[in-house]
Amino acid sequence: KLIGRFYDENGEPTADYYHFESKVKRAEAAESIEEASKQKFPGCNIEWKPEKGSRVWCSKQ
Repeated sequence: KLIGRFYDENGEPTADYYHFESKVKRAEAAESIEEASKQKFPGCNIEWKPEKGSRVWCSKQ
């Protein structure tokens, strides 16, 4: 048997286990939202040179 913070002496999940599991699910959802945002708004770059001035370009993917 695995007894400790996440499982009790009967092998049942503890409150800490469920709390941890909910945080993992929230993190996965946030990661999914962030990935969708990156697809919608790709990263951009900026460059400045004295002879040319500023140049901005964005990734297509």
